[in-house]
Amino acid sequence: MSVRDIDKGLPKEIRLDRKRRILSIEFADATEYALPFEYLRIHSPADDAGPGLRHRGSGIDLLVGKENVMIERIEPVGGYALRLHFDDGHDTGVYSFETLRRLGRDRDRNQAHYLDQLERSGHSRPRTWDSPEDDWVEVSILYFAGVAEALDRLSEELLLPDGIHTVDALLEWLRERGDPWASVLHPQRVQVSVNRRFSLLSTRLLNGDEVAITPSTFDDRSAGA
Repeated sequence: MSVRDIDKGLPKEIRLDRKRRILSIEFADATEYALPFEYLRIHSPADDAGPGLRHRGSGIDLLVGKENVMIERIEPVGGYALRLHFDDGHDTGVYSFETLRRLGRDRDRNQAHYLDQLERSGHSRPRTWDSPEDDWVEVSILYFAGVAEALDRLSEELLLPDGIHTVDALLEWLRERGDPWASVLHPQRVQVSVNRRFSLLSTRLLNGDEVAITPSTFDDRSAGA
């Protein structure tokens, strides 16, 4: 294995968004994932899942009631993992970077399986994964520099349609307006910040968010619209 291969397995950036209860991780090979705190808590790699209500209906043993769990801090472990300290007292889970990558890659399948197990066990859950607290999402969008000039617009307030819950989906939806939107808002040509913090394409959008769109420092004009 080359040094380059090893580097690709390391995270380039790790961020905690406590408002959304999301841990965002971007790897050196450009893959990125948004992992809900609840999802990470349920899938703790520790042998003992730690404190928490366990539901054992219909012979199914599940850790439940973690919808509002918070990550208080992150502790690096060597150069290969993170220890996550949750506010329910659980702090023995050491998540290797490979584990975090796998949890991100298999997130949809794992969450679908967990929800299926909940239903089979007869346990009710207050809300669905990642659903915003409100049934609708209204965001403020600010356009800057070359983006504002090309679109002839400085800002707008938008009520997002169903299914538009991430930065990536927002950009794709805006690009459906046609030219010049389709070319100007190509993901490789813009940098998006949510509430004045640089975001990933997978960053979730919540009601009241402020979304700022600026030209990317790396503008690949060869990218297709």
